[in-house]
Formats: sequence, structure tokens, C-alpha cells
Amino acid sequence: MPCDASTDPFARLDGDAVAYVIELLHPLDIILLQRVSRSWKLLLSSDWTSRIALIHHFPCSPEAITFKKSQGSSADEEKPTISVVRSFRRCVYRSHTRNMGCPTSVSHLILEPYWLGGMIEWGIAGDYVCWVTSTQTTLHSQSISRGPSSRRSAVIMDVVAEHNLPISNEDIAGSLLRIQVADEVLSIILNCYDDIDDDNMSGRRAFIIVFDLAELRFLWHAPIQPPYKMLGEPDTARGNFVYVRKKVDNDLLPFEETGEDGEDEEQKSDAVVAHLMIHDMRSGKEISEVLLERGGDISKGDLFFIAVTNNKFLVVLFQRSFQDDTENFKLAARIYSIYDKEHTSGKMVAEYEISCSHGRIFSGRYQQVRASSNMCVDNPSQLEKFDIIESIHVNAEIPSGERDRTGNANDPDEDAILDDPEADFLRLGRAITGRFGTLYSPIHLCPPKIPYNSWDIHATKSGQLNLVPRRFLAEVSLEHDFYTDTTIYEPEPGFCEKEGYPDICSRFEVLLPLEDCAAVFSERGNQRFTLDIAAYEEVGRDEYHKLAYSEAAMHEDPLVLIKDQPSEPVAGSSNAGSDSLLDRPTQVTHPTKLMKQCTRKTLCSKRLTVQANKISHDGEATASAPLSATGPLPYEIDEKTGTILIKGNVCSTFLPNVQWSEKCITTRTSWTESASLRESPQLRSRAYGKPGDMSGIVVFDFSPPW
Repeated sequence: MPCDASTDPFARLDGDAVAYVIELLHPLDIILLQRVSRSWKLLLSSDWTSRIALIHHFPCSPEAITFKKSQGSSADEEKPTISVVRSFRRCVYRSHTRNMGCPTSVSHLILEPYWLGGMIEWGIAGDYVCWVTSTQTTLHSQSISRGPSSRRSAVIMDVVAEHNLPISNEDIAGSLLRIQVADEVLSIILNCYDDIDDDNMSGRRAFIIVFDLAELRFLWHAPIQPPYKMLGEPDTARGNFVYVRKKVDNDLLPFEETGEDGEDEEQKSDAVVAHLMIHDMRSGKEISEVLLERGGDISKGDLFFIAVTNNKFLVVLFQRSFQDDTENFKLAARIYSIYDKEHTSGKMVAEYEISCSHGRIFSGRYQQVRASSNMCVDNPSQLEKFDIIESIHVNAEIPSGERDRTGNANDPDEDAILDDPEADFLRLGRAITGRFGTLYSPIHLCPPKIPYNSWDIHATKSGQLNLVPRRFLAEVSLEHDFYTDTTIYEPEPGFCEKEGYPDICSRFEVLLPLEDCAAVFSERGNQRFTLDIAAYEEVGRDEYHKLAYSEAAMHEDPLVLIKDQPSEPVAGSSNAGSDSLLDRPTQVTHPTKLMKQCTRKTLCSKRLTVQANKISHDGEATASAPLSATGPLPYEIDEKTGTILIKGNVCSTFLPNVQWSEKCITTRTSWTESASLRESPQLRSRAYGKPGDMSGIVVFDFSPPW
């Protein structure tokens, strides 16, 4: 029956009510409901509807940011032509294909093997991927969309000689190289560790060399030499290049250890000053030198990370104390005011203390499950927000003799498997998490749920800082996360017939906060792993507690303590004489959002617009894309299922191998090619290393083809 004014609900609602309905609808439903009738199509595909949906459902997307900037342009400025309908549809397409695990294209780069130059440094920004090879210390830049023809390279020693930079060959050869990729520039940092105490936290001598990203043309350089030392890594924001450096006043250091640790530490902190250095990103001109309040505190520990938001704040994440016997460690996230007319530059406006604990969180009889975590900061460009993310790595093993164990007469009653599935699930869950001490049940009958956290901190227009903690339950799946390990070294006679092979889990998960999903990397054996996209949804506390059996997973505290205490002004700084309490923005901590996994999809080739190399189940390449034509690839596609398999391994230190943006997920991997492929011309022609040792970068793009 066709809709008319009396039956069409949208025709009977006013504009405010319709806008509220649009905000409640899932973005994909807004597209699908356009098929109901002509009137619905006119309404739901209009600029008005698309504007509401874009800003509400995708507020942090590049499309929403660009659209809001275009609306805020003055009357004299020429406003860019932006189709809000097209922008919204692009966001919906990208979100849907990502959650379904269906990239539209896969790009890759073959790099130098990792064992030749240690850990290969790399980065990605926009359409460009950059990396450093140890061969003559060479820097490379290449456009993902335009392919190898856009590759540019620069030998660092040649750049130093051509521009007469004050950097010796010994500094280049003995330094640890790091790169920072921005939208327009690429910087390489030569870190010189001259002393045993030099590191990212205590500081080190360094050289910064900045290039144009597209053409890899030298722009400028800046040395950080004694008495100054560089802390952490640099960042870019608002067209500026920023980094933190410290200076130690030896006259203020304690003459000798007095035995009073508190007094000595206080004197040492007073002797250290830290500044935020701000340079123009393209010319290198020094714009500002901002003294950071209590800067001496941030040079104590062994973890250091800085991020600069586009308008107001500097974020410093550092480890305050080392891991203790309980496997706890504390991180401090400090927020300093910069670029902000409302607060004094260099003022510490907030400090968050984060305490995390992972280790043998699932003890059981064999301590089968172990979890470890890493922390990082995700700072989206053009936004006044950042996320502190805890990634999680899980190891587990099912002994072959325990796969079919269903309890026996010697087991306690709670460990026996009964006919009631709900009671079984509860007992198994409690047993595997050690709630009953020595009780035990097979992990594959009740896979555990392991918690990890993220903290979203964003600033409002009024300058208020909002903290939104979120707690996720990562689900370890027998189907997705375990594989049978047939690699047995020197097995006993008859081992395989008698004992069988164990099932192994090596699983790494990292949250993608802007996309509201997680990337899950799972080992599949034979130097192959899969990439899954896990979507989460918010649940109530009661439902969360039903899912989370372990005490660690049921922990209700957000694990963040806000410190808003007045601090003493730094002597001789511009902060002296200001009222610390009045100079700090309001801080609001929201209740912890509890999240459960709702979907999980393995990347597949269903929507790939470019035909890629496929494999059959015997592991050989098919004739559809011969290696002699395409060269070695860092991934394969299962011919039967369409699953994308990435070559390499997953480990607890996997975080530096993953980078993400609003449009793609990128991973770096190393592997050894099979014997049947080592004779390909591409491998034989390589002038370095063993022919079978490979390293590469894979880019999974979820953007629409239009």
C-alpha cells in the first residue's frame, strides 16, 4: 500500500522529531530505507538529512571535518563545493566494508629483510608510505595509489654532503633512525646514544632532517646538541613541527647521594627543565619555545610518547614506575596548554594516572592463557581529541590430551560436565578463570573473555576536558584464534600417534577508536596469519558481568585517577604568579562504558577491485596470477574461501607493525618464502640476503571505488 500523509510516519513528524529519528537510526539503515517509497527516498537522501547523519554518526571523519569547515567560512572566503550526500554515503560505505571485512583494494611493498638492518622504521600518512632501509641508510617515499612509479629515494649521507650539514658519518652509522610522517613533510631523526643512560626518557643527542613528502626534497634540519637532549619523538600539528627537549642544570643537582630518596628526587627534578620547541613545518623557522611546568618529572621512566592536538594541547604519555611483582605498572598522561589564549602556554592543565595489570590473568591448572598489553596514543589530525589505547596480546595452548576431556570420576563435582548447557557454561567459565582455585576445564569448551581498555579524552569549545573510559571484552575464539601446531622439534618415538599435536593461540588485538572497531591478528601456522575486524557495542553492567567471569574482567574502576592539584610555579617561567587552580580547565570523568563484541569478520577478497594472487589448499600459486608476472606478495588469497592470509607471524611486540587511518589498515610483516617460490626471477635478482627472507608492507583500503 503506498504511503500518504496519513500513513507515512515521517509526514506526521516535525523537523526536530525527524532529526532525532535519524540520529537513532543505524547509518546503513538510512541508506536502505530509501527504497521504501519515493517520499522516503526524497527525505533520506536530502542534503538536510545527510548533514544531520554525517555530523552525528561520523563526527571525526575527514568528510565531516571538511564540511564543518566549509560551513564556518566567512562570507568573503570562497566556500568549497562539497556534496554532503556523497560525503555521507562514502562514510557509510567505508564503515560497512570495514565491519564486513571486505577491503576494496590491497596494495603492498616489498622491503629489505628485517634482519639486515634490524627493525625497519616506517610510517604512513594519507596516500604515502615511507620507510628506511639500512642499505647506505636510504629514505624512501611512495604513493600508495600511484604505485612504484611514484617512489622517491634519498641517501642520507648524500643529503648531508650536498647541504653541508654538521653531521658526521660516524653519527649516521651509529645512530638509531626514526621517521615521522605528516600530510606534507617527512622527517628523519638520527638518535645518538652516547652514554649508557641515554634513552627516550632521559634524553639523547639527535639530528632532525625534514623533507618534502611527495618529492623527498630536503627542506631544513635542526641539531639537538649538549647541553640539550631530545625527549621522545616529534609530532606535527597546525603546519608546525614540534618536539620536547630538556636541559640539565648541573649546579642544581645534589652533590652526593644523601640516602633521602625523596629529597634527592626533588632536587633532580628541579635541575631539569623541559621545553616544547615549535618550528614551521616547511621552513624550519623557530616559532616558539614553551617552558613546560614540572618538566623534570617527565624525564623519569622508560616510556615516552608525545602528541599535539591541532589547537590547544600537548599530550605527554610516560611511565611513572616500573612493573612490580604483581605485574602492575603505572602510566601518567599529562596535558599541557599550548596555542591557547585562555590558559598560559606550558601550563599543566590535567594529569591522568593509568594503572594496568595483565599477565597470568587466567591461571587454571596449566596456566594455559597469558595476556600482555602495550599502550599507545591515537591522535587524529584536525581534532581536539586523543585516545589512550591498550592493545592486548594473548597466548594459549590446548594440550592434545585435553581436547576431548569431559571430566571423570576423580574430578570435583563443579568440574564435571552435566547435561544442563547453561550450568556447564557457568561452571566452565568459573573453572577456567581460577575462581575455584585448582579446578580446571578445557579452554576450547569455554574460551575466555579478556578485558582491555581505552580512554577517550577530548576538549569542548569551552575548554572543558572530558574523559570517557571504555572497557572491552576481547573474545578468544577456538575457530578464529587457534591452530594445530605440527612443528615438533625432536619428538619422542611415537609422539604423534600417542600424544598428538597441541592447539596454539597467538592473538593480537588493537582498538581503532575513530572507526569504533578493533583489528584482530591471529596466527594460523605455517607463517600465515589472518586479520579480523571486530565490532563492539555498549552493554549494561548486568549483562557485562554475566559475560565477564574473571575478577580482572569484572573490575569496575576506570583505572584512571585525575590529579587536579595546584602546583608550584616554575621559577623564572612565564607561569610564575598565575593562579594554578583558576588557570586549569574543568575536567569531567564520565562513567565507564562497558563494551562487548557483537561481530567479527575475517578479511576476504569479496569486494576487491583488483585481482590478486590466489592459492589453492595445497599451498601452491594458481595460474590466474603467476609469480613471474606479479613478483612475490606478502599475502595470499585462499581460493576456496576467499580469506586473505598475510605471510608472517604474530607476537607480543606486534604494535609497531600496525598503523591505521580512517580509510585503511596497514601492517608490516616479515616471512620466509617457500622453497618452490625462491627460484622466481624477482627473488634471484635481489642483491642482498638469503633469497627466501622477505619483508613487506600490506595496505588494506576500505574506500569506495567512486
